Amino acid sequence: MLMILVTGVMIAVGGIMYTTHNQRVADRRWCELLRALSDPTPQPDTPRGRDLLSEYRRLHREFGCGDR
Repeated sequence: MLMILVTGVMIAVGGIMYTTHNQRVADRRWCELLRALSDPTPQPDTPRGRDLLSEYRRLHREFGCGDR
């Protein structure tokens, strides 16, 4: 009975770890695009452009793409 419980727990933990890893891989796929968008040249001069830049930089940090 104990082996069944241990096996179930191991399968659950493995599933969580697998899902977490795949989510990180999917998030990092966006890093290159976000890096390009969050470092524009020239800097935006409209309120909407500044808001978009701020959002790109937030997503860049949230996805763990770097130190930005």
